Amino acid sequence: MSRRIATEPGLSAAEDPSEPYRYFKPEGAGATFVVTLPGAPGHPAVFRQAVAHVDGRKVMQTTGCPYGDQKGYEQVLAYLRGLS
Repeated sequence: MSRRIATEPGLSAAEDPSEPYRYFKPEGAGATFVVTLPGAPGHPAVFRQAVAHVDGRKVMQTTGCPYGDQKGYEQVLAYLRGLS
């Protein structure tokens, strides 16, 4: 899945070897996509993080699509939401 996303034009990828995820940011977009790697909880799963305005302040909103284990997906979703 991450290979398919990585081939999209205008995407830059960031990899942190300490985490089982890949981060992709479309050129000029305010959203970042997070794709789980094999061995990550909930793999395969895709998440989208974007800044939103809520009650007059900026907040990071994380949504996603689980394609694997739902419990693992929810674990990663909670982790990513906790980073913001």
